[in-house]
Amino acid sequence: MGDETENTSLTEGSTNDEMAVEREDAKDGLQDDAVPDNRLTEDTEDTEDTEDTEDTEDKTGKSIASFIPQDEEGRKKLTRKSIIAGGILVVVVLILAVGLPGVTYLQASDAFDSGDYGRAIELYDKAGNFADAAERKETAQKALYYEQGKEKMKKGDYASAGKSFAALGDYKDSLDRAKTCAEKLMEQQEYAAAQYIYAALGPQFEEQRANADDLAQKKATFESALQCIEDNKVDSALDYLGKLPDDFGCDGKTVGALKGQLNAAKPIMDLAGTYKSCDPSKCRVTQTSKSTGYYYWWESTDTITGEDLSIDASLNSDGSVHLSGSVSFYRYTNFSTIGEYVNGSSVSKSFSLDVTGIPGSIPIDDQTSLVRNGDGTWSLSWSESDNSHDLYFDYLYTANFRYSK
Repeated sequence: MGDETENTSLTEGSTNDEMAVEREDAKDGLQDDAVPDNRLTEDTEDTEDTEDTEDTEDKTGKSIASFIPQDEEGRKKLTRKSIIAGGILVVVVLILAVGLPGVTYLQASDAFDSGDYGRAIELYDKAGNFADAAERKETAQKALYYEQGKEKMKKGDYASAGKSFAALGDYKDSLDRAKTCAEKLMEQQEYAAAQYIYAALGPQFEEQRANADDLAQKKATFESALQCIEDNKVDSALDYLGKLPDDFGCDGKTVGALKGQLNAAKPIMDLAGTYKSCDPSKCRVTQTSKSTGYYYWWESTDTITGEDLSIDASLNSDGSVHLSGSVSFYRYTNFSTIGEYVNGSSVSKSFSLDVTGIPGSIPIDDQTSLVRNGDGTWSLSWSESDNSHDLYFDYLYTANFRYSK
């Protein structure tokens, strides 16, 4: 009893601090005994994690590498595919951002900036009402016409170039270019084309337009006169020329000089036309004896019809007149010594010559000629001799015809 009491008393007499220390020490010891040593486990897990990571990285690296071509051509193809894919992505983003009309608008702007105005016009039109597409399209059209006008002007096509520039109004220097084209056309005597451009340029060019219009009308009258001359209508040509001042001219010809040529050439030009044979016409064969010189002849007794003379006349640039035409006539040709059996046929011969006055005669060949008579008719003379066909006789064949309008 006494010992137990004493122990109890000692225990109770111990300080609170000492008991607290003892409890903490006991707790620590219990925890040390209860917690297992996990260092080996942790080391093992770390090792396994490291191995898994390395294995994964190795597999991933191999997987990526398998998509990369090892040759240069393959890598280029991959690059191109990447670019295309990137481009598609950009387009998709643009479509999502601005819509298809907006993309078309941007494409049109790129075409315009690069000078492809035709393409720009087409794309702006497709862009519809997006932003200022309509205004941009109009600007592209002006730019296109302007460039086309410059190209035509460079080639000397001032009529087309001037029309293009005049239609553009005050776009850039279009007005100045149109004026230059009109002036060039006036120098080239293309008055009608110049008049059109001046009219398009506006009221400030009314004086030039009126002058060009007046000259255009005079040129048209002058050209009508030239056409009449070409058609051998001298009187009509003189009528047209009479409406113009003598100092007016085109293509190196003046009205005054041309009227002088026509008045001088008119009597010659009047020779043109078709003439028919008139009066009894004769074909003769004259037979002459080679030994005695005695001769006699046979003459046609039948009326010969249907023979004619045709003359064309045209004015040369030097004022002379070119005459050309043909004449047909009947002749004996069979060299018969018996008059009843003399036969022949019609022949046609042509002629061409330049004259400055009415010719007195027109030589056709060594056997044939035309003679101008005072009454305006023409006489044809033809002769052909045969001095070797017969041993005893020489023969002379002749024909004489007269032609009148």
